[in-house]
Amino acid sequence: MGGAEPQDGPQERYFERRQVREAIAWAEEGGIAVHRNFDHYQGTRSARGFVMTRPFLHVIGLRPVLAEWAEARGIPPQAIQPEKRRRVAHIDVFGDFALQLLARFDPVEAATASFRLFTRVGSQLYARLSAGVLEDPELLALAATAPAGQPPPNLLFAAVHYLLLRGASHPLARLYPSLNGGRDLGEDALPAFRDFCLRHREQIEALLQERTVQTNESAPALASTCSATATASPTATGCWAIPTRRCASTVG
Repeated sequence: MGGAEPQDGPQERYFERRQVREAIAWAEEGGIAVHRNFDHYQGTRSARGFVMTRPFLHVIGLRPVLAEWAEARGIPPQAIQPEKRRRVAHIDVFGDFALQLLARFDPVEAATASFRLFTRVGSQLYARLSAGVLEDPELLALAATAPAGQPPPNLLFAAVHYLLLRGASHPLARLYPSLNGGRDLGEDALPAFRDFCLRHREQIEALLQERTVQTNESAPALASTCSATATASPTATGCWAIPTRRCASTVG
């Protein structure tokens, strides 16, 4: 599956959930409308049989225009849904691909969707921190500086872990099992995590821009790897290598 990065071709424009008419009008004029769909499709199956996960987007356009857009991103033509009563066709986009696309238009909203997924991870530490980030505009804004196509939770957590492993002195270190001998102290790590992030904001922002994570794994599946030292181990190419598992298609 291709990424959401190519910029050449038809002009794209983002539309919120209730801007359906505006999105269709833009598409009828020859543009590509990226329309935010409602999340009540969570867990249902797409027209092509894939289980769909948040966020949900409709990519709308005239069929020839949409076919060009899809081909540039490695999306098979059969993903294009029929026009029905309108002149425009659409592609149902969800999951990781939708997150990458959404990040180009609304980085904070994309980061929010990513951290919502991380609240369901198997690690209590990262599930709690993810829930806390969702309630904290400053932390969300920091995470949203991650480049489009890179998962904000993975990068933020890896950057913090990396700085701690490099010797950054802070009370947060004693709450990480990978740094305290594997102990669960039963304390809420969120206040210390927030303080660490804000104190080291510039370093974290630099790491978010400089590093990437090598994973195509869903948030729940990635959960068990996040607390491992591998999360914060940079490779020679500037990546944080994280064990991966191929996910299902994210285009319906």
